[in-house]
Amino acid sequence: GRIVFSDVFDRNIYNEDGYLLQLINENFPTDKGNVEELYESTDYSRDGQVVQLQKASSGTGIDLILLGDGFSDRQIADGSYEDLMELAMQEYFEEEPYKTYKNLFNVYFVYAVSKNEGYHTHGETCFSCRFDGTPQVSGKDSKVFAYALKAIEPERMDQSTIVVIMNSEEDAGTCFMYTPSIRGVDWSDGVTISYLPKGSGDENFGNTLHHE
Repeated sequence: GRIVFSDVFDRNIYNEDGYLLQLINENFPTDKGNVEELYESTDYSRDGQVVQLQKASSGTGIDLILLGDGFSDRQIADGSYEDLMELAMQEYFEEEPYKTYKNLFNVYFVYAVSKNEGYHTHGETCFSCRFDGTPQVSGKDSKVFAYALKAIEPERMDQSTIVVIMNSEEDAGTCFMYTPSIRGVDWSDGVTISYLPKGSGDENFGNTLHHE
């Protein structure tokens, strides 16, 4: 039979009714033939590989970990993913006080291969990022932490910054700030995860990155 429901919450949470379709793994008869053909990654060999873009020249360093969501194997193979990570680092240090203290940072990025490119009703991405209603975005924090730990040791997590760049030109962004995991530490500590789309241009991307 048919499932009939009304979502009284923000429709974006349910991906335009696609949420239920994904759960039951089938389409209503009237939907057959209308499912978008999406490119699917087949090469996951670089998934989880870590690249260090910068090592702190003073002290042990503050850790900045960059990740991408919604990028397929072919977008990693053609250098698009790496170019965006390098752009993110460049934009991050365009503003003070980060510009002056750039030498105090360790900067890493971790390859994350998504099954599909971008965000679609029936698509799948590495960190399950989604638009929760402009300008709110979110993702699967637990998996983000798992990938970040490929770059740093667990004891460094409380003082790290993680940025997840979504493969979308939408204008949005959200920062989630965690309290310290170890009791007795300074409350200014605690890891953060910022989710933001790559946007439609370098200036727009840089502004959103600084804001989050």
